[in-house]
Amino acid sequence: MSTPSSSSVVEPSPSSNLNLHEEGSEVQEGDALQAMLDLVMMVLTMAAVSSATAIGYLGREGNVHTGWSQDISCILKAVRKRCELNST
Repeated sequence: MSTPSSSSVVEPSPSSNLNLHEEGSEVQEGDALQAMLDLVMMVLTMAAVSSATAIGYLGREGNVHTGWSQDISCILKAVRKRCELNST
């Protein structure tokens, strides 16, 4: 197995810039506020999704330590009963 020669290694050009803003553009005053509001909305969305997941898990599995039973069997019985009423 041969090692790559120095001619096959690609070097980054000195003009490559990792700056996300275009040249000549400046950060506007509202950009920081917009970024902060985006962060707040992301945190609220993650909190809502995680709490909905937790409640769904409790409804499906129950929690014997607190005395909460599984509700899925009750829900399935109600859905089956409603489907039987709708089919007749």
